[in-house]
This record gives sequence, structure tokens and C-alpha cells, in this order.
Amino acid sequence: MIPARGWLVVAIWAAFLALLYIAPVRAGEPVRLVVTLSCDDVRALDRMIGWDALEVRAKAAGASPVIIEQARKCLSR
Repeated sequence: MIPARGWLVVAIWAAFLALLYIAPVRAGEPVRLVVTLSCDDVRALDRMIGWDALEVRAKAAGASPVIIEQARKCLSR
């Protein structure tokens, strides 16, 4: 008979092997993150990469025109 600690070790190894099996399958799927930026963040990014590049990246990420306009208003404050 296997003691309780032995079953725990077997369960941990089984979970680890299952993760190793699943990871390559799931790795190819893109992940969509929703990021909220403050006005300070928008100003810092504007200084780093410029508004044109920031707007292009925001559109590529799927930002709506309303959100882009709100970010543009942050620069005028």
C-alpha cells in the first residue's frame, strides 16, 4: 500500500507532466490584454516615442477613436 505522502508525490508529478503537455499547445494562441493608461503615462509615452507612433500603436492594438481622442486631450492639459 502506498502511503498518503506517496500519493501526493504522484499527484504533483502528474500535474507537472500535464502542464508540460499543455504548454506548447497553448503557447501559439495570442493573448489580448486590456491596458488602462493614465494621463501621466500618455505624456511619458509621447515624450519617448512621439504622438504619431503612439497613435499608430494604439490603433493596431484595437483602441477606439474615442479612446484615442481622450488620450490626445491628456497632452493638452
